[in-house]
Amino acid sequence: MSDTLILMRHGKAQRPSDDMLDMERKLTEAGKRSLSATLLYSLGLLSGKGTSVQVWSSPAARAEQTARIMMKACKRHGADVASDLVLVDALWSQDADAFLQMVESCESDVVVAVGHNPFIEDVTAKLTGSHIDFATGGFAAIDLSKETTTEGSVSYPGRLLWFAQGPVSQRWRTVVHMERVLGDAADAVRERLDAFLAQPDDIETMHKFRVSIRTLRSLVAFVAPWQVPSQNKSVQAELKDIVAETSRLRELDVLTEQASAMEGSSLEFVAFCSDEAAQERARVSKVLSSKRTEKRIERVRNELHDVKWRKFVNAAGLEEADIRSRFDELAKSLEDDLAALDMTDVEKTHDVRKSAKRVRYDAEKFKALIGEDAVDIAKDMTAHQDNLGAICDARVNIDIINGLDLESLPDAVAWDLALLRAQNETFLYTTLRNA
Repeated sequence: MSDTLILMRHGKAQRPSDDMLDMERKLTEAGKRSLSATLLYSLGLLSGKGTSVQVWSSPAARAEQTARIMMKACKRHGADVASDLVLVDALWSQDADAFLQMVESCESDVVVAVGHNPFIEDVTAKLTGSHIDFATGGFAAIDLSKETTTEGSVSYPGRLLWFAQGPVSQRWRTVVHMERVLGDAADAVRERLDAFLAQPDDIETMHKFRVSIRTLRSLVAFVAPWQVPSQNKSVQAELKDIVAETSRLRELDVLTEQASAMEGSSLEFVAFCSDEAAQERARVSKVLSSKRTEKRIERVRNELHDVKWRKFVNAAGLEEADIRSRFDELAKSLEDDLAALDMTDVEKTHDVRKSAKRVRYDAEKFKALIGEDAVDIAKDMTAHQDNLGAICDARVNIDIINGLDLESLPDAVAWDLALLRAQNETFLYTTLRNA
């Protein structure tokens, strides 16, 4: 007979569903992560190297997955674990007598049995007299040697050695949710790039592609305190290089939109701006359709579909409060920057505008963790973002026009460019004076 019996309730599983048999329910990703992270520590009192261990499981999927994770943890602890997992029908049918007969006939030092409530709690009480509430992933070690436990006039065949409550899987659910958000955002970049390459002449396809990259960069920056630094920096570098190739095109598209909207602008002027943008669009299309860009996009997707977290995250997960604290920190920093902003400072204005975008993207994508009110906070800053965007666009338009040789252009084009520059300068002067 085995000296020690470890009774374990399976980890956090999928919720019951009419579309799934109860036996087919599997562990959630957070359930698997939480068990893998905590079991080795929880097995600290198990006899070490050389201890022979058999792991048994209910045939239910969630129990079998839990048992296999337990097998790995026992091996890492130094135990001599039988290579085959034993599926025990009595753990599913909750037949205590049949189960205990199997334990009595087993010759391994330790039997680990993974099953379900109320069976796990009931058998623990039957063997030890201890009534324990097992959360998912919880387990108890029971001494089945000659010693017995006596409570009052009742003797029990086992003695409770120790109990480890199951992990709080919510902490890993937070991590899994962030991974899903990052992976989806990386996929969105791929989709937006394909849309641009399919319709490069549509200004909106380039704009949406740039927004998808800005969104992803914001999310990657947000998780930086928890992600392995080398991976975080690598992804940011790839995205920065890709989006940098599109900056000039976006600027020329904005100039063209202003030219088209300017009252009394000549057809020659609009055509000139459109041609400038078209030449840059051809260059950008060539770059973005290259194998080099393809490899970069796939590297980003691969990295963000396999996020590497720092050790403390893998060990303990993250609370939703940690995510909210990170958002509040960024929002407060932006609020302070807005209050102190001197909009004559070109570089600082540009930086604050980018910060406002990041806060909004973070709030929208992580709202399930941060809270709906965070989205409202971000929306309150949208007006600031739009105002700063108009200022930055005006400055860029002026710089573009100043970089052109107006004397070499047709009179109608040169005149309209000068007029557009004057309008942007007037807008800047009025806005900054009233700020």
